[in-house]
Amino acid sequence: MSSFKQQFLLYLKLSSAFRRAVKYLFVVVVFALLAPLLANDQPLMVYDLQGLHFPALRTSAVPQNFDNSIIQLNAPISYSPGVSDFNNSGYIGPFDQQFDSNDKGEQVTKNFFCRHWLGTTLRGCDVLSGLIHGAGISLYVGIMAALLSGVIGIFFGGFAAWHKVSGKKISILHLIVFILFFVFLLNVIFNVNASFILKVMILLLFLGLFVLISKMLKKSTLSNYAISIPIDFVEAQLNVLFSSFPKTLFIIAVGGFIIPGWTGLVFLLAITGWMEISRTARAEFLRIIALNYVDAAKMSGARFVNVLLKHLVPNALPAIITVLVFNVAICMLTEASLSFLGIGIPSDSVTWGTLLAEGRDYYKAWWLVVFPGFMITATIYSLLIVGEAFRDGKID
Repeated sequence: MSSFKQQFLLYLKLSSAFRRAVKYLFVVVVFALLAPLLANDQPLMVYDLQGLHFPALRTSAVPQNFDNSIIQLNAPISYSPGVSDFNNSGYIGPFDQQFDSNDKGEQVTKNFFCRHWLGTTLRGCDVLSGLIHGAGISLYVGIMAALLSGVIGIFFGGFAAWHKVSGKKISILHLIVFILFFVFLLNVIFNVNASFILKVMILLLFLGLFVLISKMLKKSTLSNYAISIPIDFVEAQLNVLFSSFPKTLFIIAVGGFIIPGWTGLVFLLAITGWMEISRTARAEFLRIIALNYVDAAKMSGARFVNVLLKHLVPNALPAIITVLVFNVAICMLTEASLSFLGIGIPSDSVTWGTLLAEGRDYYKAWWLVVFPGFMITATIYSLLIVGEAFRDGKID
């Protein structure tokens, strides 16, 4: 870890492009984490006769009135994403005159500090607020999908490499049980309207059931009459099968049949993005398995999971991290594409892709193309620079 830190700081000092990329990604992450405090139509803090309140941190979507407050602290950008300002609807640009309503209901020029700094959409929604909150959605989808695909890819790659060396095979009965489990997994992910944690708990429960059934089949006499296939061959064919589908077109086709939501989209991106990680992990694991200390662990009777977590993954981590960084960029770009098309996402969500999509309806609204497009391009470009630094071996 100390070596990694030294290499990271050294390259951060020597490469200006890497330094700019890291700084930009750090700013995006900070803005995403602080989005409710930076852009919110509810006050950050209110002190009235009933005490001290923090309305911006509440999850209630119903706006509250704090006209009788003694002290009120508003967010720097007093607009929430997707909330309409009807006085400035109809594509108001950053440099156009903007209006507000006074107590008499008359339109007056908007206060300088309350302007829509990056313009508005057709419904009068603030673009800057959408960009700040959209950063959190893009990072959540990209990072979670990349991590989940990393777990799937590492497991399949390690499993294939381990059993390639041992020469073990899998019976057709086990393969049928695995296919049935995979179909059930897809049904739970995409057609069950539940939280992410609940879905993970259901999948873990049925994963344990799958392992139990596999052990029962292994002890059964039926397995003696079943045809066996090399495990490494099965993994390679699955990799080829999933890689043969055009990723974006496949997600668009499947996205029309699932419940719109970020959890389903994360799982869909992970299921269609584990192949490169699996290939990288398998190649690295085959190299590491040939080393003496792994042979010693195998001779001592260590299980596959123990060897995978203690020996294989830590030594293959630099190569895997490189693919993961690129995978984050791919997942974020795919999410922006799907948001632009309006497929597989909640209808009330404001993302960089949905803001970009609004610009196609009115070509004079240049701010709806420039600012979201810049955020998407700069973020993907920064991730690619960081990924190339890992790939070139300058950070390992």
